[in-house]
Amino acid sequence: MDGIYQAWQTGLLWVCLCALGAMAAWLFLAKVAAPAWDAVRRWWSLPCIQRILVGVCVVGLSYYGATKQGWHVGYDGGIKAGATANVVTNDTVSIHWQRDTSGGVYVPETATVYIDAIEHGSSNVVNIAQTTVGAWGWSGTVENATNYDYNAWAYYIPPEPVHTNGVWTYKTHFDRNGEYALPLRARVEVNGVAIATPAEKRRDLPYDSEVAYLESTGTQWIDTGIYASEKVEARIDFQELARRTGTGIFGTFGVNQNRTFYLYQGGSSVWQFGCGPYSNTGKSTDTNRHHAVISNGKLMLDGVLIGSVNVQPFTTERTLLLFNMWRADGTKYADNPRRIYSFCLVDVDTQRTIIDFTPVRVGTVGAMYDKRGVGGMNGDGTARNDGLYFNRGTGNFGYGNDK
Repeated sequence: MDGIYQAWQTGLLWVCLCALGAMAAWLFLAKVAAPAWDAVRRWWSLPCIQRILVGVCVVGLSYYGATKQGWHVGYDGGIKAGATANVVTNDTVSIHWQRDTSGGVYVPETATVYIDAIEHGSSNVVNIAQTTVGAWGWSGTVENATNYDYNAWAYYIPPEPVHTNGVWTYKTHFDRNGEYALPLRARVEVNGVAIATPAEKRRDLPYDSEVAYLESTGTQWIDTGIYASEKVEARIDFQELARRTGTGIFGTFGVNQNRTFYLYQGGSSVWQFGCGPYSNTGKSTDTNRHHAVISNGKLMLDGVLIGSVNVQPFTTERTLLLFNMWRADGTKYADNPRRIYSFCLVDVDTQRTIIDFTPVRVGTVGAMYDKRGVGGMNGDGTARNDGLYFNRGTGNFGYGNDK
């Protein structure tokens, strides 16, 4: 009963308050609002006042639409709905690079790095930061960062091509605003999302497509033009399509048998390799796809150590072949069908890329492309400088599907 009584009291109180409010409103309208409204109505009838107020309303709506509703004021002064507002965002840009540039040049850590932003659809370049190669990256805030592309350039002039202990270095020719510089291999992220650099987007490549692999019937082979040494590491992704003793996958033998560098199907149907001296592994050959690494006198097959030799300083007598290998007398070993998916040589100490092959097709012609974009060799043995290495043997390479 107490609860019902309290609810009745509360309801009665609200009814009284509403009645008092209605009486106050009636008094205001009768005594104050009506005369004021008559004055406003007479003021509004003046034409100049009407124009001023309409103008104020239009400007106010335009400002509100542009800042709040995603509208913008058109050139005719009208209001157009649906356009995107010019919203400013502060984005985080992160750039990380490798010492090895796209020209395959080993750049010192002290070299200056310029980080540039290029607005989409424009050739205007804005330098947003400077650091050194040894910083290995840069991160900062950029307004509306997704409106820009980014490049990292190292100011360093490498030497002319030099061959020392089986390692080639090259002078490459790039420019930044008409100046000599090297574009670093960089990964660019905006707010944690990777974006392609302009070099990756617009680079003119000398082939039509990367392909899954190159395939040789046995008579197609490539001369890398590279001499190996104890400082060279080889990485190869390959597949033998037949088991055949006495056939080389890549490399070279030598008159001096302590100056070899190769991978081979040995005479006892086991994998054999050379890195200075040579050795059979005891691991039987097969026709599966494998990834092999020869480095510091060791042969790793699919991540498992299967052979080793004692390494002494050496340089091979001949250049390394791919899809075959040189005998000591300068002839090639027996032909065998095989596929190669990738082939790479790096410097053991610095991990600098010496050569980095990926299979490609130029039209319908299979070839290997050095991803550094330098060097190369025609089928007749003459030099190129676009990174393409063509068949030195007879017939034509087969190849896999376009990537």
